Amino acid sequence: MAKPIYKLFMARYNEAGYQLSQAERDKMLAKRNEIADRLGIKTILVCDSSWVSEQYLLWGVEEYPDMDVVYEFHAELNKLDWFRYFEATTLLGTRMEEE
Repeated sequence: MAKPIYKLFMARYNEAGYQLSQAERDKMLAKRNEIADRLGIKTILVCDSSWVSEQYLLWGVEEYPDMDVVYEFHAELNKLDWFRYFEATTLLGTRMEEE
């Protein structure tokens, strides 16, 4: 059985993202969330870090059912041209088992 994959992300708009209207940003985010829901991705936590970070607006943790979903989600974001507007630093991992 595949283990869930956890993704830590720290994200921000890039220059093209800031050129979008708030309505356009909201629409892209809604499409992204629809894809995540369809693929069974769970958002565990999203935090506003804009008040304390000059580099990232937000950060969070998501749970993916397995690695195949990680790949599929990235491919779907590419179809949306997501990475033209948003930048992120991510880290993937699996839950550590207690001994």
